[in-house]
Amino acid sequence: MDYKQTLFRVVFILWITTITVLSLVESENFSRIDVKNSDKFAHFVFYFWLTILMFLAIPKQKFSFRFLVIFSFSFSVIYGIIIEILQGVITEKRQPELFDVFANTFGSFIAALVIYKLFPKVKFLK
Repeated sequence: MDYKQTLFRVVFILWITTITVLSLVESENFSRIDVKNSDKFAHFVFYFWLTILMFLAIPKQKFSFRFLVIFSFSFSVIYGIIIEILQGVITEKRQPELFDVFANTFGSFIAALVIYKLFPKVKFLK
């Protein structure tokens, strides 16, 4: 494994940890953000990058490009659904929201499109 692969794995682990903590920690500070649907944009961004980082963290030699894109997308969507369910189960002040799942999925979908269209052309990522 080369240094890029190791770096991508470390960043992926840090990113998924950040998403998990921010999604499951109960904080009064989150409610201070009053911009309508700004949390949906945050969901989009978090899962957009989760999908890309997941794709970059997986060894490319063992799987086809298409499989890696589909796997990264699927993993991110399933993870987002699990996190939403956990918000309803293990937190008291946070509730699962269907529109959060939609925002997560849309972010992951756009990331999968970006990976599929642009990544084969970027030498650094090969």
